[in-house]
Amino acid sequence: MTSIAPSESADAPEPTTLSRLRHTPLRDLLRGRLSGRLDYRFLIASSGLPLPVRQLIVKVTRRTRLWRSEKADVAQELIAHFTDGLDTGRPVHETISAFGDPHAAARLIRRAKKRQRPLPWHALRYAALTLAACVMLYGASILYYLTGSPSVTTDYRPTLNAAALSVPQDQRAWPLYRRALLKLDSDSYEELKHAFNRHPRPGEDGWNEVLAFLECNRQPISLVRQAAQRLGLGFPVGYALDEEDLELWPEEPPDPVEMIISIRLPHLGELRTFAKVLMLDAQHAASAGDGETVLADLHAVLGMARQAREAPFIISDLVSLSLVSLVTHTLGDILAQRPETLTEDQLRDLAHLIASTDDCMRMRVDGERMMLLDIVQRIYTDDGAGDGRITHEGLELINRFASKEFHGSADILPITTSLAIPAIQVIAPSRSETLAECDHLFALHQAEAARPLWEADHSRVDRQIRQWKSTALGTIRHALPTMLMPAFHKAYLNRERAVARRDGLLVALALELYRRQHDDWPPSLDPLVPALLPAIPPDRFDGQPIRYALVDGSPVVYSVGTDRDDDGARPAVPRYRSSKTDVPPRWVPTRASRWIPRSALHQREDVPDGDWILWPREVEPLLRHPNLPRR
Repeated sequence: MTSIAPSESADAPEPTTLSRLRHTPLRDLLRGRLSGRLDYRFLIASSGLPLPVRQLIVKVTRRTRLWRSEKADVAQELIAHFTDGLDTGRPVHETISAFGDPHAAARLIRRAKKRQRPLPWHALRYAALTLAACVMLYGASILYYLTGSPSVTTDYRPTLNAAALSVPQDQRAWPLYRRALLKLDSDSYEELKHAFNRHPRPGEDGWNEVLAFLECNRQPISLVRQAAQRLGLGFPVGYALDEEDLELWPEEPPDPVEMIISIRLPHLGELRTFAKVLMLDAQHAASAGDGETVLADLHAVLGMARQAREAPFIISDLVSLSLVSLVTHTLGDILAQRPETLTEDQLRDLAHLIASTDDCMRMRVDGERMMLLDIVQRIYTDDGAGDGRITHEGLELINRFASKEFHGSADILPITTSLAIPAIQVIAPSRSETLAECDHLFALHQAEAARPLWEADHSRVDRQIRQWKSTALGTIRHALPTMLMPAFHKAYLNRERAVARRDGLLVALALELYRRQHDDWPPSLDPLVPALLPAIPPDRFDGQPIRYALVDGSPVVYSVGTDRDDDGARPAVPRYRSSKTDVPPRWVPTRASRWIPRSALHQREDVPDGDWILWPREVEPLLRHPNLPRR
């Protein structure tokens, strides 16, 4: 038996006032009683039981680890138990032996007493246990979250630049473009930028600045024509810029850019500038009757359109598309105003050249796929089997993307540093799920891009994204594909509009050739097939053959436009001054989730009544209708 303190082995001394105060319940004190009844040691010492029994009771009571009032009750119960046993005449050692193991007795007594505690205590106890479990789970989740790190294993830049790197050094066009840019006269170039905003034609306001620029920069323009004839651009993106390029763009970062989404394409803006310059030069040559220069300029811009597609991004394809549109606009104007500038052979050459621009009209998603794959590997871990979990670095990256998406506001996703991290790990899709969602959207977009405009139904993509964003949970869970998926629909509509303008120009070229052969315009487009056109191109708005009419003896090639109603080549005019001037090409869906009857299109305020004139191109229709009401 373990020994106890002398105060426990001797007869109980009378407790001091301080001791009685310390062991008196509050309710007794409030009643003015200094009872000291919670002093279980004094109770045991004053029980009159033999010393070994008192030592055993003290030991068991102390090991119950109960409240003081409960220990006092336990002490009284044990005193009564041993008193009854000794009163039967049983020896002390037998009474102690019959009691059993004091450790086990203490555990049983503690368990029984705790069961007798009030219900609020049990509720608080289970709440505390639950909170402790949650804290432990949260700690484990945080540890699991912080131990994960993205696995950036693939550098997509070599694949992205496969076309640029495959161009032989002596066939790369960019060094010539760079020389041309460095040779440009800066003063006349600044004047030309103002002229670009006015889109002047020969004899119009701003044309003198154009002539001055062209005269000062004959050598750079010649270099641009040479560059456009080369095999490829040869401008790898994402790598460190050359010293000559830094001289052109001192504001560009000189260091390599590994993240695909951060890659900048400043050269595309320069190609657009050169294309505008060449089209101004073509207009100047046409006004002077120089068909050879017109042909050379148009060839050069179409060569630049092909070179602009070197990096497989949608923005590259859109720039290429805009260059083709510049050619169709310029050639259409020359054909309408100065057709005698071009010979029949030159017209045929241009017709074949423009008809071969299908590749420039094709929208690719390879660069955007690589961009998303690159982002995913910077957000998720990699388990080696194509899956992984979201990481702290990944959530910070998503927060950066979200901030840019919402005009730079900080911490669009502040939960990345909050107590919701375990919930985020549960809510956030895995690496394979995110890739599957992105592939699903890519597939939907590509399926629609393969269909002509009159059969297009982009509502499936819109419906999928709206479904994801319909709840706060869905917005968080599907944040990556909805934020980073490019605007395929707008690119697709731009392509369809460009195709319509190109087809209208091909018809115009065939009409001009027919007029030269027959000294008159044809009554319809049928006589053009197959000698001058393999087939009549379809109207992108309804799938029927493109329209043609003779208005006051002059040919007009047109599309039914937004209202899908043939108005006999009557140009559409916006209903309000605030409307865009190019309203006829606007596409209004007539099916699926945004379905409206085609017959009701003309009743909508945003749908003008009239046709879209493809050739000859209209000039500033709003200026000819000053009395339009304001919205």
